[in-house]
Amino acid sequence: MVKDLRGSELDAWRLSLAHGVHAHAPALEAHDLDHAVQVLLDAMLFVFACESRGILPAGALRRVCATASPVASLQRIGALADARAPGDPAGAQREVAQQLEGLPSAVLDTVADRLYAPTHARRLAAMPPEDLGRLYEHALDRKLSLSGNGRLALETSPATHRSSGMYYTPPDVVDALIHSSVAPLFAGQPLKQAAKVKILDPACGSGSFLVGVYRYLLGWYRNAYLRAGGDALKAHLTRSGVGTWTLVAPERIRILTQHLHGVDLDPHAVALARRALYLEALEGDSVEAQEGRFENPTWPALDHNLCCGNTLVGPEVPEDPTPPPELPGGARGDSLHEAQLDTLKPFDWGEAFPEVFARPRPGFDVVLCDPPRGRTGSIDSGAVRAHLRRRYETLGPTPEVFRPFVEQGIRLLRRRTGFFAMVLPEHVLYEEHEGTRGYLLEHLALTHIDWWGPVLSPAADIITIVGVRKRHGRGHAVAVSAHDPAHPLSHRIPQRVFLTNERLVLNLGLTAEKRRIVDRLSDNPRVGDLFCVIDEQDAEPLSEDSTRSGALRALARSRGALVPYHVPRRAAGSEDEDEDEDEEHGAGAEGEGGQVARHCPQVLVRRVGDRLTAAVDPGDCAGGTHVLTIRAGASDRDSDTEGARTTLALEGLCALLNSGFATWYARTMEPRCGRSFIELSGALLAGFPLPACALPGRREQPGSGRADADAGDSDSGRSPGGLALMRRARAEATCADLCELGRQRAALAEQQAAAGEDARAEIDERCQAMDAEIDALVLQLYGVPAKELGIIEKT
Repeated sequence: MVKDLRGSELDAWRLSLAHGVHAHAPALEAHDLDHAVQVLLDAMLFVFACESRGILPAGALRRVCATASPVASLQRIGALADARAPGDPAGAQREVAQQLEGLPSAVLDTVADRLYAPTHARRLAAMPPEDLGRLYEHALDRKLSLSGNGRLALETSPATHRSSGMYYTPPDVVDALIHSSVAPLFAGQPLKQAAKVKILDPACGSGSFLVGVYRYLLGWYRNAYLRAGGDALKAHLTRSGVGTWTLVAPERIRILTQHLHGVDLDPHAVALARRALYLEALEGDSVEAQEGRFENPTWPALDHNLCCGNTLVGPEVPEDPTPPPELPGGARGDSLHEAQLDTLKPFDWGEAFPEVFARPRPGFDVVLCDPPRGRTGSIDSGAVRAHLRRRYETLGPTPEVFRPFVEQGIRLLRRRTGFFAMVLPEHVLYEEHEGTRGYLLEHLALTHIDWWGPVLSPAADIITIVGVRKRHGRGHAVAVSAHDPAHPLSHRIPQRVFLTNERLVLNLGLTAEKRRIVDRLSDNPRVGDLFCVIDEQDAEPLSEDSTRSGALRALARSRGALVPYHVPRRAAGSEDEDEDEDEEHGAGAEGEGGQVARHCPQVLVRRVGDRLTAAVDPGDCAGGTHVLTIRAGASDRDSDTEGARTTLALEGLCALLNSGFATWYARTMEPRCGRSFIELSGALLAGFPLPACALPGRREQPGSGRADADAGDSDSGRSPGGLALMRRARAEATCADLCELGRQRAALAEQQAAAGEDARAEIDERCQAMDAEIDALVLQLYGVPAKELGIIEKT
């Protein structure tokens, strides 16, 4: 509905009700007033939607407003949700019906008149049931404020929205997850078996997923009864007014109550979810049924199916091998007290859904949801975080609430057949979420991973992951898609490929063609093996074997923007010049214990635009934000590895990192759909493969042009030993060529920086020509055959 109505219209309706409610109950605090107004507006919209769908008789809202006590009438027909404002201590919030007892009908008339206006009536009549939740999401961003002089206003409050962690899931995403998780379970199933399927949304919010699933089930059962024909068709289907077959009301209600379950911490959202399902279940009733429902309201009993509670806190999931720690009492300093338990609403799965957990192979057949993201208020307490860390191994130092939802969602599934489907933030693919990725890869045979981009603005980009709770076979592949109009992607990746990188990165862009190139470099030496990589956020060098080391000493700040092969210097007289002198010759040059830091050559690396950029700095120039430093000598301090152990000098390494191949590799190994690639990390740089010839005594990369040429000389009368020596000499000469080109290109960069406008064009051309020569040489070093050049050049 938000897409059909301007936000200003919704705000005007809320303010109109707020003024009337405030005049009637001036003692209400702003928080209570905001909640009462939202409940009242939701009730009016629900009644109007029921009219539009033939669930209540035409003019029902007018009839409610015409009564002496319209709030009591809304409560009588079941439209007024008995929900307390989220975040209130238990029992502190009185029921809205009590707060608004005796509210004059004139307060509702203004909004009712606008709802019945022809323009609004047409749009509201066509709104899908789940749009009630979109209204609630809009309300989370716009909170009522009450000043000391009684002035009412709506203020933008995205912090309230973020603290709830709740975002409305777009229909395209909902439909895709249903197609990937629910549809496979019902495909080809006989009616008797299909009736046993239990589906859960453990963060159901206002019900967008449940309504989508319910809509799918109604269509599936209708088609199944049509195929069955005979008595099944007669008992469960009826002709609509336009001649199409539809399910009879009792069967629609049976499908709803037998299959669907939901849990959420927010009682108001749960109330909205129930209403949305009512609208979908009861549409198109007879006039007699409509009038009877208004006079003697009867709604499907959903209290058992949709519950208010905390999915993450409570007794163990039945049959789960990892029971949670005890909740209340105890002598531990991080135990939860009774007051916290009242707020957290612990949820007992076995007690709430005995039909799900008392059957053989207990658990749900499908668990799908869009869990809260970020650090929500539900885990702000230190005791709560400590409890959740004992229960959920992937929570980590940053308490992002989606992590335990992943674990709990998998635990709630039936083994071997249960489908997991979840919306997650994009950064779970590649950032420091190894625990979550490992849990997914260990417990699920993944079937689909989709990238959707920033469809939940202002939230971050999202992905969806679908899998079955069982071990994946060696040949099992995952369908991967990127819904990016500029760079669409659709292919399959063997799940075992995700397990081959140390950080378990879920690299969606690693196509079979790219994997062949990367796999060929798997035995090559790494930057972290032969050089010292220093990350600005860490405290010690990173090697290939310790890329997760997290405490390297931060360097001082950068001295300006980095350009290829050149570190710009500040002009004399700049405001930071004295400070730089202090840094170089005073306290800034001191190491630990007051010792003066050793000045040594180094390569500075960062991402500039969409490319890697590197430059050799002859002194101890500082790195800064997003700048990494590479120095001669291996990262492993226990090994006797010095620069002499590699044929690649810093100038050659700089040329290598400025090449197109280096940028291609960085994007390929940790791509970020919709963007160039993620911020450069020390782990990625330390694991960057060097050409085989970077090690003395190693021959050139197999498949390279020079190695192939050498193979052609094998029958020219040379001995095998002599051929090997010649190959080694050529390989080292090639690395020497790269180092020499790097020195020449750095010299050109210095000239380029100092040149005037007249001379710069000529130098630019020379730089471009030398860059092309370096690119060609790098590809030859890595042995990239001609048939694979297009894969790299396309990136």
